[in-house]
Amino acid sequence: MTQLTSRWPILGKLLGNLQQTLMGFVALPLILVAALFIRVAFEQANAFQETLLKSDLELIARAISGPVTEALLNGERENMKATLASVFSIGRVYGASVFDSDGRRMAAAGITERDLTHSRIPLQLADSGEKREEYRKVGGRRVFSHFMPLFDESDRTQGFIQITRRQTDFTSALSRLTWLAWSLWALLAAVIIGTVLTGHYRGIGRHLKLLRQGMARVAADSPGYRFEIRGPREVQSISVGLNTMLDGIQRREQELEQRRMAEQTLQLQLRDSQTLATVGRITRGFAHELGAPLSVIEGRARRLGRYLGADDRDLAAIRHQVRQLTETVHDLLNYSRPAEPQVEPIDTDRLIRDAVNTVAEELSGKAVVAQYQPCGQTLQPLQGDRRRLQLALLNIIRNAAQVARYRVLVTASGSQGGVNIDISDDGPGFPGNRDQLMEPFYTTRASGEGTGLGLAISASILDEHGGTINLGDSAAGGGRVSLWLPSGPAPERPL
Repeated sequence: MTQLTSRWPILGKLLGNLQQTLMGFVALPLILVAALFIRVAFEQANAFQETLLKSDLELIARAISGPVTEALLNGERENMKATLASVFSIGRVYGASVFDSDGRRMAAAGITERDLTHSRIPLQLADSGEKREEYRKVGGRRVFSHFMPLFDESDRTQGFIQITRRQTDFTSALSRLTWLAWSLWALLAAVIIGTVLTGHYRGIGRHLKLLRQGMARVAADSPGYRFEIRGPREVQSISVGLNTMLDGIQRREQELEQRRMAEQTLQLQLRDSQTLATVGRITRGFAHELGAPLSVIEGRARRLGRYLGADDRDLAAIRHQVRQLTETVHDLLNYSRPAEPQVEPIDTDRLIRDAVNTVAEELSGKAVVAQYQPCGQTLQPLQGDRRRLQLALLNIIRNAAQVARYRVLVTASGSQGGVNIDISDDGPGFPGNRDQLMEPFYTTRASGEGTGLGLAISASILDEHGGTINLGDSAAGGGRVSLWLPSGPAPERPL
């Protein structure tokens, strides 16, 4: 099909779609075959009709041959005329006549030839002794003539009968057959075309229409559309293939979107890591540069305190600000220095108690108390850097104590493969966007009251040890920080 249409572009235009192809390769051949069949049948019917009309004349001639022969031999012309006249009541006859053996007309009825003496017919009939048929012109009309020889008792030719019939009798019958034949052919062609078109639409056309409509919906940005599995097996296989293709495209788009989001996340993390690395290098230099002057200021303030007395308010304010700056420097160093953990077995209960006791001593004389509530079971030992984990717990407990009204409660429990530690307070709770609280230098406290590194340092330490940290609400209406640490060594991270 492709080769044909490529070689003959006009054929490609005529057979541009499936319906036209069916018309060209199915309906048209059937119509042509029907036309050929009808032509052959018409020729056979025409030959049969012509033979039938000729046979009628032969039968008429045979019917009158006996009486005519007897009248001819007896010279009874009137009897011959009467016999010839009777043929018009038998069938459709144009003329009837009797000739002697030389071709002279002896009797006639209707329109006939007057003389056949100069014709070869008398001689041919006498020589053959058999009938003869031919088309002739009589009385200005084309007629069909049937000649039958007449014999005496000695089988000698005494004459012959000529019975004629108009040629239009044959052509009119032929015309009726022609009209009937081609009418049947036209009807058959209409039935074939209607059957092909109806079969195309019912069998495949309407299903292809649904496929085109579905493709239009997909093209109009309806990626979730799927084709119905209906129609012939071939159309069903196309629908299944299209659905499989759409599912594959949707999966690829989802995978690409996931990869794009992952790449964006990695780029953001890389950018944050680069930024934090730069900040860390600057911070370490800044912290070292501040450490020495702060130590000198703290020492001079203590010496002045011995001379001026402990009640000097200006001196107390100076020492308080120095301690704030020193704590800030320590926080910066803890966050920015590369972590080199010293992994060792850690008594989990002892680790928690030491952190709570340290904060409790710092809260001495204040309304807020820090308490540790053991779970009543032996906690699994941890594997990690005791000093770093102690720092993480202290930062979280101190943050809770700074916002609590009366109490900070620390609880711990064992879990499969690790330890859960919860630090709860009865303060105002965490603000709306809790993810920002894990970011470095982000703080909800007033300016000068914190660096915003406490939770960031704790989250970094938990991450170093393969643990997790989550922020939530406590039963007392405040905030709750939930920690989970694995009991074994921290898993190695991929580079």
